[in-house]
Amino acid sequence: MNRKSFFLLIFAIFSVSAISAKQPKWIESPQSAYPANEYVSAVGSGTDRDSAQSAAKLALCQILGERISGELSVMQSADSAGSEFAKLDISVQERVIFEKIVGVTIRENYSQKEKISVKENGKTVTKKVKVHYALAVLKKSEAALYYSSQVHSRAGDVSSNLERARANPGKISSVALAKNALSLAEENEYDIQILSAIQGMRQAVSYGSVQKVRNELRSVSEKVRVRVSVTGSKDDGTEKISQKFKSVISDFGFTVSADENFGYILKCDLDFEPIDGANLAKNSDGSAYRYVRYTLSAELVDADGGEVAASYSTSGREGHLTDSQAKTRAIQKICTKIETEFLQNL
Repeated sequence: MNRKSFFLLIFAIFSVSAISAKQPKWIESPQSAYPANEYVSAVGSGTDRDSAQSAAKLALCQILGERISGELSVMQSADSAGSEFAKLDISVQERVIFEKIVGVTIRENYSQKEKISVKENGKTVTKKVKVHYALAVLKKSEAALYYSSQVHSRAGDVSSNLERARANPGKISSVALAKNALSLAEENEYDIQILSAIQGMRQAVSYGSVQKVRNELRSVSEKVRVRVSVTGSKDDGTEKISQKFKSVISDFGFTVSADENFGYILKCDLDFEPIDGANLAKNSDGSAYRYVRYTLSAELVDADGGEVAASYSTSGREGHLTDSQAKTRAIQKICTKIETEFLQNL
């Protein structure tokens, strides 16, 4: 939403039919009070002072190109007489976002009686209500100094994390450093966008761009080579469990090793135990279901030092008409858990 259409929306909310000649010039032209070469400014209006100030701040954020997650919305409200009128509603999430911008202040407030269209008993009538206006201002020089410092500092941290990650290839700790670098780069993009809107040009950073950091993370992750080893007989589903682990590890960005060239080994123990189902659910003919208890434990071990980088375990029971069918269901359950839970431990 551009600046012009935003103001049109704000004023349309209240269906203003006449503008007082006595109102301040900044309501229609905030630059008349705060020159555009020194300030970013925006006007908002509402049925109360807080709404007007929030609308002004939100308008200023949108001028800066803020990625506000929600949209301006109009909700119907009613006064004590039952008259309905439109009111600007700004979500809590939007408030959190635009209040993160440092230096935005409300410099002016003004209110006046205006004619608006409201509904009474299903009919549209015209009545006078008090409309509040607010002017939000951000001083460019102060904001540029602050955000430039933030961008520069965070960029240094991104570059430092990437350098440390490159210095120790093939290690999960390096992946953690690269992921932290990406998180910082994405956070930095927020301030770079604000700074660009203030200065009219994008500030260069040492790491290049968020996409370059993302590519570097991918490269660092691929250097981590993992061998998967699941103990147990084939009829116990070790092959399926092994394939599921390999799939998840690959999706995470690591390289699954099929030879002796690996830096980590995922050691897994899979065990099934039949349990008595006499006191549990019954088949339709009255016979007992067949049940099996499963236990899976896994450790991701550094092949060099033997340290455990991550661990995972799960257990439970599954039942069916036969022992074989119960075990098949158990294997399916384990695969689902690996897919949804194992990555959380990496």
